[in-house]
Amino acid sequence: GDCFAAIKKKGLVIHHPYETFDVVVKFLKQAAVDPKVLLIKQTFYRIGNQSDVANALIEAAENGKNVIALIELKARFDEAENLEWAHKMQEAGVKVFYSNARTKIHAKLSQVVRREKNKLITYSHIGTGNYHSVTSKIYSDLSYFTANKKLSYELGKIFNYMTSLIKPSNVKDVSFSPIKMRNDLKTLIEKEIEFAKKRMNGEIWIKLNSLVDKKIINLLYKASCNNVKINLIIRGICCLIPGVKGVSENIIVKSIVGRFLEHSRIFCFSNGKKMPSRGNKVFISSADLMPRNLDRRISRHLSNNKTLHWHIDYFLNDNKTYIVKIFKSKLNECELNQGTKGKIIIEGFGSSDCKNQCESHLKYLN
Repeated sequence: GDCFAAIKKKGLVIHHPYETFDVVVKFLKQAAVDPKVLLIKQTFYRIGNQSDVANALIEAAENGKNVIALIELKARFDEAENLEWAHKMQEAGVKVFYSNARTKIHAKLSQVVRREKNKLITYSHIGTGNYHSVTSKIYSDLSYFTANKKLSYELGKIFNYMTSLIKPSNVKDVSFSPIKMRNDLKTLIEKEIEFAKKRMNGEIWIKLNSLVDKKIINLLYKASCNNVKINLIIRGICCLIPGVKGVSENIIVKSIVGRFLEHSRIFCFSNGKKMPSRGNKVFISSADLMPRNLDRRISRHLSNNKTLHWHIDYFLNDNKTYIVKIFKSKLNECELNQGTKGKIIIEGFGSSDCKNQCESHLKYLN
C-alpha cells in the first residue's frame, strides 16, 4: 500500500490499462496527505472533465503543500476544460504555469519531493499517455516510476525548462524535444549502422502513433541499406515505405488494431547485442516522429515570423510577458470590461467590433 516504499525499492514499469492507471492516482493521493511531502510538480496536456489527478493536487495545496502545475492551453478540443481546471487549482492555492505562444507542453511528468531522515528524496513518474481519467482506460500506455537520484535530478531540470524556457545543461539520461531528441535519435541510429558494419547485431524496434519526419525516415533507409534490421509498429500515419529493394528491404512495418488504442511510444536499439537482452537501449516517449515534435517547435520558438492570431498571442510572443492568473466570469467581454476599473493603454484594442462602443478592451490594473 505504500507507493513511496515500493518505488524506492526499485523502478517500476506499469502497462496501462492492463495494469490499472489507479496506481498513478494513488501515488499522487498519497503525496497529498503525507506530512513528509513538501513539493508536488505536475504537467497536464489533456486533463478531462473528471480528474482524480487534478483533485489530488487541489487536496495537496489545501493541506499546505507547495504544488506546481504546468498546463497546456493549446491542447486541441480540450482548451476549455484545461482552463476550467486551471481556475479551480489556482483557487485552491496551486501555483499554475502555462505554455507560451511558441511552444506546446506535451511531456508527461510528475514529481514528488519528500523529506526522509533529514534528506530530500524525489520520486518521479514519466508516462507515454495523458493524465486523463477516460483515455487511461482505453489507451495502451506505459508508466515508469523511479526514485533514482540522477534521473530525477535531470527530470527536474526539464520541468524547470518547461516553466522558464532556460535551457538545461548536462542532461544525459533523458532526451527531450525540441533541443536534444533529434540529435540523440540520429546518434543511436548511426551507432546501429556501425555495429552492422562490424558484423555485430544492428537492430532497431520502434513503436509509434505516427512516422512522418523525412530526416528520420531517410536515416532508417540508410540503416536498412547497411543491413540493420528494423521492425516498426506504427498505429497511424507512416510515410516510410518498407520492402523496397535497395532502399528498405530490411524494414518491416506493422500496425496493431485491437481492443485498446495503441498510444505508447517505445524506442529499442540493439547496442550491438541480441534483441531483446539486457545490453539493449530502451526508451519510452510521449513524442511521435513528426516535424512538429522534433524541429518545428524550436523553429517556432526562434522564428520572428510566427503567425499570431489572437491578442494574447502578441502578448505572449514577448519574453517579458507571462500569465499570472486567469479569472472566470459569467459576463461577456464588454460587460466585464465596463465593470472593471483601470487605465486605458491602447485605444480601440480588442474593441474594434464592440457594439457597446468601448474605448478599449485592454486595461492596466494597479
